[in-house]
Amino acid sequence: TVAANGVLKGVAPDATLVAYKVLNSGGGGSTANILKALEKMLDPNGDGDYSDHYDIASMSLGGFGNPDDPLSLAVDRLVSHGIVVVVAAGNTGKTFSIGSPGTARRAITVGSSKKDDTLSSFSSRGPVVWEGGVISKPDILAPGSSIRSTVPKGTCDACSSSRYRTLSGTSMAAPHVSGAAALLLQRSPTMTPEDVKEALMHGTVDIGFKSFEQGAGRISVIQSLDKDVRLGDDNRFSVSFGLGQRRVTKDIAVTSDRSSPTGVVIRSSLSPVDGADIPGLLTLSSNTFCLSPSETRTIQGVFDVGQQRLSTYVGYLDLDIFKDCSFATPEKTVRVPVVAAPVNKLVVHINVTTTSNTISWGDIFVRGVDGTIVRTNVGWFGET
Repeated sequence: TVAANGVLKGVAPDATLVAYKVLNSGGGGSTANILKALEKMLDPNGDGDYSDHYDIASMSLGGFGNPDDPLSLAVDRLVSHGIVVVVAAGNTGKTFSIGSPGTARRAITVGSSKKDDTLSSFSSRGPVVWEGGVISKPDILAPGSSIRSTVPKGTCDACSSSRYRTLSGTSMAAPHVSGAAALLLQRSPTMTPEDVKEALMHGTVDIGFKSFEQGAGRISVIQSLDKDVRLGDDNRFSVSFGLGQRRVTKDIAVTSDRSSPTGVVIRSSLSPVDGADIPGLLTLSSNTFCLSPSETRTIQGVFDVGQQRLSTYVGYLDLDIFKDCSFATPEKTVRVPVVAAPVNKLVVHINVTTTSNTISWGDIFVRGVDGTIVRTNVGWFGET
């Protein structure tokens, strides 16, 4: 999918691949081995000098976790040293089910779309809510249903004598994004991982789903080449109004990277993860203005749940961009996911008795006094 250059052409045919085996033939593995592979990507020859690190890490794996677990923090560390990290979102098809290290704040977390530009039923949904806060995930979608790609020749479950198979999963979607990142770095080698993530998210196509399902939208490399208007560092990829607060005020910096005056109109929308848009939940101090080249304008965003039910709210800030401040027809719309969780924290302790050495998983459903149902995934490994 990334670099095939034979019968099938990958997204970036001239890319060089380096593979680290961290899972067995059944798809199982240890966190320790994954961490070792990440460290090897950062320091290939083990001399303590990170200047020879690889450019992109593509991870089609995941498990239970959150943004503060060891895998997610290791991914964030790689990004801080200049590596673009792309991670599959997971294949549960459920809300609040993004797998770690797709929960990493600085990863590009990829869900799956189908060829008809609809969401794959198996694609894990966000957002990511944990005791430390709430963030919007996935970041982006890429084709992951019925993808024909290269596989090993042999007798394993995924092998094929022809060396090609058609497979589905966010594990097939993530390599599309890794290939797209390689193309952007080939074109502009000085781009940082944050620049690549922003370009890919700003170049997406809206396929009509909510932000916790499609992130910014489905990837489009061509549209990722444009210089755009962007939000400030804290809100560069998504805007979070935090956990457990009914009313939050946040400064949002808007910067133009264009070489000519640019008009901006910002529209906001928010809804419960299980409901329709509710007008007025997110208001902006200013939503229409003209930016000079490289100018930054700071506005205030106010999330106020008011008398609405406590839930996890998701939506977008849509930035309509107008050439030369004409405010006629927008050249482009940049979608920035928004999330807020004015919910009360609940700690649940679970004791599990098992009689087999197997990995098991399931769901916990918690019903609030207003009827709101929150579902979360749980997993455990039994040791007899």
